[in-house]
Amino acid sequence: MERIGDFFEITNSKGEQLLFNPGVLKKASTEAERTFPSETGGILLGQIRTSDNSPILTKCSLAPQDSICERYAFRRGVVGIDALLAEEFENGFSYIGEWHSHPAGSPNPSGTDLFTMAKIRSKHQFPLKTPILLIVSGTPGNWRASFTHHHNRVGLFHKLGSLDILSTIKDFDC
Repeated sequence: MERIGDFFEITNSKGEQLLFNPGVLKKASTEAERTFPSETGGILLGQIRTSDNSPILTKCSLAPQDSICERYAFRRGVVGIDALLAEEFENGFSYIGEWHSHPAGSPNPSGTDLFTMAKIRSKHQFPLKTPILLIVSGTPGNWRASFTHHHNRVGLFHKLGSLDILSTIKDFDC
């Protein structure tokens, strides 16, 4: 992982890259802590780097009001999402993917998570052809982040990277 200005860049073993603002991790982990032990989540927003089509993750939303947040399940609602996406699009941002928490759980996507991401990718047209899934896992004060994306081929997912949230955001004013 390399720091580039206000962002970090992760490159996996396949050379795939993701730039992210650590403020996204702070916001997501703060919300995961607030709703612990229930899962929560939202959408990821950002831009696409034109040089190599890598995602630049800059923002995340909180769970819409109609979301289902349970101990072992999160189903993101839709109330306000269209308006949020329209506003962010006007400001130069695009849908990048989804995030949710796994309280006291694994940083790896579940089968349900993978199925949902494959469904999102197959049913919607987004600037990023491989939406990102950020999983925030752990317990209050001890959160990890795991980035995964759905590859172009059906059913194939690549892990982009995993990191400790507190040590990543400690040097940033976010």
